[in-house]
Amino acid sequence: MPTREFDLVLCGATGFTGALVAQYLTRHESVGRDLRWALHGRNRAKLEAVRAELAGIDPAAAQLPLLVGDALDPAAMAELAPRATAIATTVGPYARYGRPLAAACAKAGTHYCDLTGEAHFVRDLIDQHHDTCRASGAKLVPACGFDSIPSDIGALVAIDRFAQAHGRAPTRVDTYVRVVKGGFSGGTMASQLSISELSADPAVRKVWADPRSLCADRGAPRTDEADIFPVAIDKRIDKWTGTFLMAPFNGKVVRRGLSLRYPDAAGRPRYREQMVFGSWAQGQAYTTGLWSMNASLSVGWFRRLVTPMLPQPGEGPVEAARKAGRFVFQVVASDGDAQAEVWVRGDQDPGYGSTSGMLSEAALCLARNEHPCEGGVLTPATAMGQALVKRLPRAGVTFGERGGGR
Repeated sequence: MPTREFDLVLCGATGFTGALVAQYLTRHESVGRDLRWALHGRNRAKLEAVRAELAGIDPAAAQLPLLVGDALDPAAMAELAPRATAIATTVGPYARYGRPLAAACAKAGTHYCDLTGEAHFVRDLIDQHHDTCRASGAKLVPACGFDSIPSDIGALVAIDRFAQAHGRAPTRVDTYVRVVKGGFSGGTMASQLSISELSADPAVRKVWADPRSLCADRGAPRTDEADIFPVAIDKRIDKWTGTFLMAPFNGKVVRRGLSLRYPDAAGRPRYREQMVFGSWAQGQAYTTGLWSMNASLSVGWFRRLVTPMLPQPGEGPVEAARKAGRFVFQVVASDGDAQAEVWVRGDQDPGYGSTSGMLSEAALCLARNEHPCEGGVLTPATAMGQALVKRLPRAGVTFGERGGGR
């Protein structure tokens, strides 16, 4: 790829999560020396306010270029994309605001990463832009935050450990969510409300209902994979487990990566993700609350009633709350005769403290092309692989041995 004006452009820098990403980049990269980057948003005055705050971290940030444009304007996005090697965007919900930028990046050969948790949006990216990206060399990498780096990169590390120890691929990968402690921002709630609103669309429901809807060979015969199941004892770890809130999205992302890594479905590991509970009653309470929330938000009048009461876009947990959060995943690769595992840990609030670091490191990995591969609509593991594994400890996300957690 020829040298471009910027290594990286951050879109959505004036939002809650976007500002956290900007702060992370300022703290970890020498502005103008290590990284040629710029802030992008709709409102110049708000961008100037963000830049002024960044200058308090590093005076050199006062010189950061500011780029103004509307994410919904295809012409503006087509002008922006060729200026950067990579673009990271926090402007969601992505099914509403992300399409013009993704299309422009695919055409311009510009790498792209975001924080979507919207399976129907990712399916549209695959259908509309995967072939274009293969031709242009662009890597479009959705879901580079808590959705779905711990799951996707955790599966990669567990599979690689199994292969190194046993000389073959595992037949299955199980992710057990041990600990999740953190809050929600207005942007996350806006995305959840958007998904609930769109659930009336049969095409959207079809994508969400199929565990393999993002796979490269989605039409292949179904396996026993699923993302929704009742609370029960899992004999592998002797714990109560059940549906995890984010598994219906994370599972699809991991399976897409596996379908790209193992084109032959017969030799591909199956994937399952679930949450660990201290008791059957705890699991039932969580599951009942989860389905009650989803059912309620799918009702238009209730969604309109509660929306003003929820955190609004631009709002989120304070710094002390973000630092008090954490997450722990146990990922087990096995084949019936042997297994290997990795424990994925994050030392901050998963949705914002850890997510801002994960997106930043993914964007830097893409901007520096640290894991060369063919273009396409990819997953974090297939687009960045071990290069991202090496980067993530700087964001407090580690892949280690057993210890801690439940």
